[in-house]
Amino acid sequence: MRKSIFTRTYVVILCTITAVLILSWLFISFFAEDFYYNNKIRQIEEASKDIQDVLTNRINIQDTADALKKISIRTGADISIYNHYNQLVFADYIMDKERGFRGLFQLRLNPLPSAVFDLRKGQHIILRYTPKSDNTDKYIYGERYNNGILTVIQIPIEAIDETVDIFKEIIQYMMVAALFFGAVGAFILSKNITNPLVELNHIASEMGKLDFSRKYTEKREDEIGQLGQSLNKMADALQSSIRQLQDELKKEKTLDILRKQFVTQVSHEMQTPLTVVQGYVEALEDGLADTEEDRKYHYEVINDEISKMTKMIRELLDLSQLEAGTFKINKEQFNINGLVKKVSDRYNEIAKQKQIIFEYHDVKKAVFVNGDQLRLEQVITNFIKNALEHTGENGKIEVYILLNERKVKVIVKNTGEPIPADDLPYVWESFYKAKINKESKGTGLGLAISKQILNLHNAGYGVDNTEDGTEFWFEMKTI
Repeated sequence: MRKSIFTRTYVVILCTITAVLILSWLFISFFAEDFYYNNKIRQIEEASKDIQDVLTNRINIQDTADALKKISIRTGADISIYNHYNQLVFADYIMDKERGFRGLFQLRLNPLPSAVFDLRKGQHIILRYTPKSDNTDKYIYGERYNNGILTVIQIPIEAIDETVDIFKEIIQYMMVAALFFGAVGAFILSKNITNPLVELNHIASEMGKLDFSRKYTEKREDEIGQLGQSLNKMADALQSSIRQLQDELKKEKTLDILRKQFVTQVSHEMQTPLTVVQGYVEALEDGLADTEEDRKYHYEVINDEISKMTKMIRELLDLSQLEAGTFKINKEQFNINGLVKKVSDRYNEIAKQKQIIFEYHDVKKAVFVNGDQLRLEQVITNFIKNALEHTGENGKIEVYILLNERKVKVIVKNTGEPIPADDLPYVWESFYKAKINKESKGTGLGLAISKQILNLHNAGYGVDNTEDGTEFWFEMKTI
């Protein structure tokens, strides 16, 4: 049978308290009497010294008697004093309320062992003695001072036993009370310790099931509270990591599909011009082109298809170098406003032929940046070509520059269908175009190459859907 942590904690604490109480009781039972006796002997020895001081310093008999009586009351002992001839000169006196003192010294005489009177100067003796007159066991302490005075202090053993018995009885009640309150305290302490641990265990179990919704909410500043906070942080971190991993897996699956589509499309794009070239070459070999004009047309078609393949291969090589980090850029200071205007003017006529409105908003001043002019021209060209591909007839393309806090932002905006939200994370991948527009010409390498070029310039870039289309942008520091 499995025991809970509360049961084990409670049993351990209660057993510890019980063991301490039992050991205390055994100690009292075996050593309390000796302890009390030794303590009483020390009191008697100190009282003997006090008596010597009284006898030495007090001259008045009444003051001496009062002082000795106080010592007797304090120690609970009978005091008697003898001179150097062993003649009694003082014993405890009894107060008579009606007639005053019955005599200055009212003797309560009991015979003493001869060993007490045989003491020499500076000696003392402690012994147990039973007088024949009252059969009461006593401890007798005798000490003869250097001036020959003998002090005898007698304590009834019965008084000591009664005191020890009372002390034991009190201790018994105290132990019972201590055991009761200890059990209650152990219960409260065990609950205080184990309840949070049980809760933390449940939270950890839920975490093991990938449920991170449950949190430790108790406000504690001890180690358990710190453990709870650490568990909460770990749950948040795990939840975030798992979510990121799921996103990465989802992205990886999507990219894997896109890679396959990309290979298929590249193969198709390469196969098409090769087939055309092969067909026209065979036509030339078979002499099907009879006239010079026909042969010239065949050569032009072959050259055009070879140019398409050359461009595709060049783009693949550029992308490979950019992704490998071996591509070098040549930075220089130049006017990016002039560069954007030059590229825009080049494609303005093409847009008109496609019945697309093309507008460039000039900032009317030079804006200098530090970068590779040729490669940034390639980025702007790719943005505009991408906009032309996705803008229908009577659509609109706008190219403009924004200046803000020593930064320049180049924006290419076009009307048309927005990019689906699920596709936005893959726009800059080299496989993206094969997914969203299989009918478009090319392989969609332009944006992937642009991304790598902008990364080499430490430039910000992005794509946003607008109310009536899409805009691509990049941002660089000005000089």
